[in-house]
Amino acid sequence: MQLQFFTNPKIITKGFENLQLTNDSLIISNHLSINDLYYLDNILPENVLFAVYENEKKSLLNLNKNRKTFLYNPLNPQTLVELKNLIEGDTPVLIFPEVIAAPHRIVSRIYNEISDLIRRTNPTIFPICMSGGNISN
Repeated sequence: MQLQFFTNPKIITKGFENLQLTNDSLIISNHLSINDLYYLDNILPENVLFAVYENEKKSLLNLNKNRKTFLYNPLNPQTLVELKNLIEGDTPVLIFPEVIAAPHRIVSRIYNEISDLIRRTNPTIFPICMSGGNISN
């Protein structure tokens, strides 16, 4: 087993200066590694709520202590209703439609429940593409 360590990774962003988030904004990102939340936490405005699959709860430990988060399960109707209310609420939301980090750095399938939820809420969508993460689960 090979251990990899990183300190102050270089994060290159393109286009974030054009990001005009509103209350109905939904930021959708692919999910390549366990570090995605850390990277996005350092890039996105503090008012963006991070909606994260409940099994990735440990990934939230390294986030800014002021970051609002919501844990959900895409197969639990109750948490999907709560997620819908958050998306329709008064704060921008980040979600990974793949739910979990993609193995082998490929894009995984998008859960039908998540794509249906996005379609029903009709938010202003801001896609983000993550690439080049050096540690994957």
